[in-house]
Amino acid sequence: MTLQLPSGLAQDFRFTSRQLLRAPGFTLAAVATLALGIGINTAAFTIYESIALKPLAVRDPASLLRIVATRDAGRVRLSYADVTEIRTGTRAFTSLIATSGPEPFEAARSGATAPEILAARFVSPEFFTTLGVTAALGRTFGPGDPQSVVLSDEAWRQRFQGASDVVGRTLTIRGTTLVVLGVTGLAFGGTGAPAAAPDLWIPLDLEPTLRPGVDWIHDAAQRPWEALGRLAPGVSLARARAELAVVATRLPPIDKRPVTLDAQRASFFQTDSGEFSTFGAVSPVVLVAVALLLVIACVNLVNLVAARNASRAREIGVRLALGASRARLARLLCAESVLLGFLGGVVGLVASWELTGPLRQWIRVTLPRLTGNPAGLFLDFSIDWRVLAYTLSLAIGVALIVGLAPARASARADVNAVLKQGTSSTEAPGLWRRRHWLVTFQVAGCLALLTAAGLLLAGVRRSRVADPGFDAAHTLVLSLDAPAGGYSTAGAAEAANLVRRLRSLPGVRNVAWASHAPYMGHALLTYSEPGGAVRTLATNRVSDSYFETLDIPILAGRGFTPGEVARHSPVLVLSEAAARRYWPGESPVGRSVDRFPWLAGPDYSQAYTVIGVAKDVRGTFLSKVDEGFAYYPGAPSPGSTFLLRTRASPAAAVREVVHALAEFAPGLPARAHLVPLEDGPVALQRLMASLPAATAGGLALLGLLLAAVGLYGLVAQVVARRTRDIGIHMALGAQRRQVLTLILRTTLRPAMRGVALGSCGAAGLSVLLAKAVVIPDMPDFTYGAGAFAPAVFAAVLAVLAAVIGIAALVPARRATRVDPMQALRQD
Repeated sequence: MTLQLPSGLAQDFRFTSRQLLRAPGFTLAAVATLALGIGINTAAFTIYESIALKPLAVRDPASLLRIVATRDAGRVRLSYADVTEIRTGTRAFTSLIATSGPEPFEAARSGATAPEILAARFVSPEFFTTLGVTAALGRTFGPGDPQSVVLSDEAWRQRFQGASDVVGRTLTIRGTTLVVLGVTGLAFGGTGAPAAAPDLWIPLDLEPTLRPGVDWIHDAAQRPWEALGRLAPGVSLARARAELAVVATRLPPIDKRPVTLDAQRASFFQTDSGEFSTFGAVSPVVLVAVALLLVIACVNLVNLVAARNASRAREIGVRLALGASRARLARLLCAESVLLGFLGGVVGLVASWELTGPLRQWIRVTLPRLTGNPAGLFLDFSIDWRVLAYTLSLAIGVALIVGLAPARASARADVNAVLKQGTSSTEAPGLWRRRHWLVTFQVAGCLALLTAAGLLLAGVRRSRVADPGFDAAHTLVLSLDAPAGGYSTAGAAEAANLVRRLRSLPGVRNVAWASHAPYMGHALLTYSEPGGAVRTLATNRVSDSYFETLDIPILAGRGFTPGEVARHSPVLVLSEAAARRYWPGESPVGRSVDRFPWLAGPDYSQAYTVIGVAKDVRGTFLSKVDEGFAYYPGAPSPGSTFLLRTRASPAAAVREVVHALAEFAPGLPARAHLVPLEDGPVALQRLMASLPAATAGGLALLGLLLAAVGLYGLVAQVVARRTRDIGIHMALGAQRRQVLTLILRTTLRPAMRGVALGSCGAAGLSVLLAKAVVIPDMPDFTYGAGAFAPAVFAAVLAVLAAVIGIAALVPARRATRVDPMQALRQD
C-alpha cells in the first residue's frame, strides 16, 4: 500500500515546483536562508543529543542500569569481590557485567614494524551477549574465548587501515598472543564512564597474565571495576535500588567509611552524575542562541515571501475573478512555503552533517593533545530518528509560520482594487505594520547576540593575560594509569622511589604530587553555613613540596613537613579567601576547625589544625580565583598526579623524564601521560573561553547579516511601493534630501524600536551571565569583565548602527533618483 497525496494537494505541489523553478533567485535566497537557520540548529541539537540524549548503542538500552558506588558523596569503583556480591545478592538483574577503565598497553600486531600503544578495557566474558552487541565484522567473544580480543571500529580503521582480513590476525601484549575475533559497529563505543572508547576489549580472565604483580580479580584491595546490570522483565528501578541498598550493607568499608550503592539508567556520558553541570548550564543558552538566529532568518523569509506574494497580486486577483476559492489559493501559497521548508530542511541537514564531521575529528585530535591522555573522547554525531524528527519539525514549523500569514493576507485581497490599480493599493497598512515589527524583532535579536559575543570576546582577550597565581610555564604534569584506591604500603614506597628518581634529573628542579593537578579535575564541597549562605570549598591532598614546586607563597604559618605527609597528619593549609571567610581580621594559624565541619579533613576521627595560609590561586578554573581552598597532606601513590618543576621549558624535559621512567620500570612509559601544564590544561581552559566566544561571534555575524538583509529588503519594498508618491513629491519640487529623509524616517523607526527592545534583552543577558559566574562548578567566560561592560555595549551599538545605516541608505538613495515623469506614468 502506497501513501498518496490528495489530488488537489498533489497538483498544488507540482504547480508550486514549477513556479519556484521559474524564480531561481527567490528560490535560492529562500532555501539558503532556511538552510542556514535550520542547519545551525540541527548541528547544535546533534551535539547536544549525542551527549545528553543518545542511549547506549546496545539492545534495549532502557533496561540497562549502571551500578553507582559512593563513599562520602564521592564516587568510587568496585572490587571484583564487590561485583560478585552484587551478582549473587540481587535478583533484579538477569545478568551483571564488569568493565575496567581504559588501560594503555604496548602491543605488537602482526604485520607491524614497531609496537604501539593501545587502550584496552577488561570486561566480563558475557559483556557482548549481555549488551546484545554483535560484530560488524567477524564475531564477539564469549566465555569460551579466553585468548581473544574485539576491536573497536575506530581502532580497526586507524590501526589496521580497515583491512577486511583483520579477523584472525594477532596482537602480542607482554608476551601473550591474542587473536582478533571481530570488529564492533561504528556506533558502539563501549559503555562509557569515562566517555572514551577503547581500541579493544579483552576478557577479564586475562588481566592477571597481562598485568603481572597486580591481581584485580582476587585482591579485594584493588578497585578498578564498574558494574552494569540488565533489569529482569517486569522489575522496576525502585526495586533494583532497594536490593542494592541491602547489598551495600554487606560490602567492606573503604578507609573505615561505608560504601553505598545505587543504580542509574546507563548512558555513555552519564550526564546525571553531577560531572556535567557546566554542560547542563551552557547547553540551553547555546540552543536558545541558535534558535534566535533561526527566528531572525524566519523574519527575513516572511518579508521575502510577502514581497513575492505582493508581486503576484494581479495573478491572484485574476484567479479569484475566474472563480478560484480563497481557501484553495491560500493552500496553494502555503504549499509553496512547505516545499521551501522541506528543501531548506534537507539542505540544512546535509550542512549540519558537514559541520559536525570535522568538529568530531577536531575534538578527537585536540583533546588528547591538550590533556596528555591518548584515550580520546568518543562522540557519535550520526543522524538518528531524533535528529531527523527535530529537523523535520523545524522545517514544517518554519514553513507554516513563514507562509501562513502572507498566504492568508494575499488570499483576502480586494479583487476589484487589484485588477483596477495593480499591486500597490492591495497592501493594507496592517500588513506593513507587521513587517515593521518583524524587523524590530530582527534587530533586537541581533543586538542580543552581538552583546553576548562582545562579552565573550572580551573574556577571550582577558584569558590571554590571566595570571593563575602560580608558575604554570615551568610545570610538567605526569599522570600514571593505575587502579583507583587500595594501594599497599609497597606501592606507596615504590611511588616515593619514583619521586626521588625524578628529582635527580638535571632538567627537573623539584617534584610534587597531588590528588588533583590544577585544571585536571577538582573536588568541590558545597555546604550551607549557619546563616544560610551556600558556600563552596575546593580540597586537595598534596605533598610537602607542592607549594614550593608550583611557587605558591605561604603568607602565614608554614607548609607541610615530610613527616606530616607520610603520616597523613590532621593538619591543613587554607587559602587567603578561606581564611578571611572563617576568621575575618584574625590569624587562623593554630586554630582548630572543630566548629567548621566542612574543614574536618579526610579522617573524620581526628580534629584538624590550621598550620598555614597560602596565596589565593586560580586552581579550579583559570577564569576566576578559587572561592576557598583547603590543602591536606597526603603520601604519594602510583595513582597520584605528579608535578615536575623544570629548569627550562617543560617540553624540553619530556624525553629525559620518559627515559627515567623506562629505567625505573620497563613498562612505565606505556602507562604515563606527560603534558606541559601551560600547553595542555591551561590551553584547554583558554579554549573553554574561545569556543563559546567563537560560536557566539559566528551566530552574531550571521544574525547581523540577516538583519541587514531584512532591513534592506524592507526599505527596497517601501521604495518600490511608493514610487508613484515619490514621483509626485519630486514633481512638486521636493529635494532629494527631503525624499531621503522621508524614506529613512519611515523605515528606520522599526530599527530604533529593535535597538530599544534589544537593549532590554542585553540587560537580561547580563543578569543571566552574572548568575552563571557565581555557580561554583561553572567557569567565568568573561574572565572577570563583568556581566555588563559599557565599552562592549557601546561598540556593539556602533557596529549595529553602522550596518543598519548602510542597509537602509543604499535602497533609499535609489528613491532620490526616480524620474518623476516615469513614476507618474507607472500605473
